[in-house]
Amino acid sequence: MQPAMETNQDVIVVIPAYNEIATIRVVVISVLAHVGRVIVVDDCSTDDTASAIADLPIIQLRNEQNLGKAASLMRGFAEALRLGAKQVISFDADGQHDANDLPRLLRAAVTKPEELIIAARLIGCEKAPRSRLYANRIADFFISWVCNQRIFDTQSGFRLYPAAFLAHLDIPHDKEHGFAFESQVLITAAQAKISISAIPIVSHYSYQQRPSYFRPQRDLSCIVKLVAWQLIKAKFNIKGFWCYWRAPKLVK
Repeated sequence: MQPAMETNQDVIVVIPAYNEIATIRVVVISVLAHVGRVIVVDDCSTDDTASAIADLPIIQLRNEQNLGKAASLMRGFAEALRLGAKQVISFDADGQHDANDLPRLLRAAVTKPEELIIAARLIGCEKAPRSRLYANRIADFFISWVCNQRIFDTQSGFRLYPAAFLAHLDIPHDKEHGFAFESQVLITAAQAKISISAIPIVSHYSYQQRPSYFRPQRDLSCIVKLVAWQLIKAKFNIKGFWCYWRAPKLVK
């Protein structure tokens, strides 16, 4: 395994994993080539996910029962903060992200250390299933509305968070909230006056990947309910309605 190109010990990558035996080892090794500290949170996998990476120089945590992605992320964030991380990157375990984009995310964070930065799947996104593409665009519209800023790829699990923000993050993260959790994170950041930007990355979609745990109708419904409640509290935030059509805030 090649040594990490990025030696910044202030950065830790958190990878939630559930039954990812097909991809987890390649994903972790590719991340270690760029960032030296990695935490994998195994969400009580029933396959050999844990043993596949047992020999790698990472921190591996295991949930004693399947708690869902949100709880796994929160556990990984808490451990990263305990270890003194100043920035935490979330990274999916299913192979859809390219670890070679990590240096770009880290460079963007140098100039924008207080921002939440999304690695947004904007290049080649037409390869994704049509239902997921439409669901993502609908989610982008509503979350941009409630956040009062244009946000790209609100459903991307590849993000960089300032530790100062995560230290005060206290939102529901049980299974019931599921995929709405990462949307709630963005809303919470916006309410804390944290700017949210994005770097455009290639969308890697392959029919050989395992089926996504994202279910467009079910999970989009959860997100819409979340946003609807926020809009009601904000008296529908008419000004924010137009945010989706604002000039993009992209970091090259």
